[in-house]
Amino acid sequence: MSVAKVVHDVLLGAGAIATGFLATVPDAAMTLWMSSPDFFKAIIPEEYMPVVSGGLTFLVAISRVVQGKKEAKKKEEGAA
Repeated sequence: MSVAKVVHDVLLGAGAIATGFLATVPDAAMTLWMSSPDFFKAIIPEEYMPVVSGGLTFLVAISRVVQGKKEAKKKEEGAA
């Protein structure tokens, strides 16, 4: 297994964990950012910070839509 494959798998797993976290906790974006290590924050250049915050906001919006669809499906199954 190559190093690139391992790094890819680790980042993919971290992204899945972050997305799950964002889907379950409403203020997760801020919590995730504040709990991330300083070296990770230092890697991201200052000019990309708006992109990062926009991306996190986009992920939160998607997670809310997914949660809404799941709740609607549960209501339909319960009513039937």
